[in-house]
Amino acid sequence: MNNFYYYLNKLISATGTSINSGGTMARIVLCVDDDPDDRELIRNAIFKVDPSYTVAYATNGKEALQYLKRAGESDLPCLVILDINMPVMDGKQTLEEIKRNDKWNELPIVVFSTS
Repeated sequence: MNNFYYYLNKLISATGTSINSGGTMARIVLCVDDDPDDRELIRNAIFKVDPSYTVAYATNGKEALQYLKRAGESDLPCLVILDINMPVMDGKQTLEEIKRNDKWNELPIVVFSTS
């Protein structure tokens, strides 16, 4: 588990990059996972690394895309943690949609699966 926190800390530390408009990303991590236990594990790990981050949730890719559409440029997440295996729209489809969108294609994304 220590390696998990180490790499999560590295990821969060690297999220201070600029977005297309020249501004900085919000301190929001979007966690996209249909498993509530995995979402809770990620939330707890992020708060352990840096409690100043906000964690937003989506239970599938469709919800994640809706979240991104609603977010203004200053409210885009600084990191998306994306599960591969989900109902409705899986992680691979979601990643493809995000990368096609000029407003979102530079978002840092970590893809994972627990199955």
